[in-house]
Amino acid sequence: MIILKIEYNKNMFDLITKSKIRKNILLLFVYNSEKEYYVNEVARLMKTSSGTAARELEKLVRGGFLKKEKKANRAYFAVDDGSNVARDIRNIVDKTIGLEHILKKELQG
Repeated sequence: MIILKIEYNKNMFDLITKSKIRKNILLLFVYNSEKEYYVNEVARLMKTSSGTAARELEKLVRGGFLKKEKKANRAYFAVDDGSNVARDIRNIVDKTIGLEHILKKELQG
């Protein structure tokens, strides 16, 4: 029981902290949770390669934050609203990364 809780918390921590691009992708999805994005769209918004965006999106799918759906010949990603991980990450982002992001925007503009 405790081991599972520690593993769950470690995996969630890794999802949030390992990559600057992943943090920005988390912000994109947390604050636009009603939208779906495809890989090239995320890559363009994050100013990164489609390969990097695809890797980060797949990690977020495996971590339980995003869900992936194929439409035509594109894979679309959206927040997995039924996931406990998504709910927890939203709360963490709101309290940490999100607050930092909002403060930076306000101070810059």
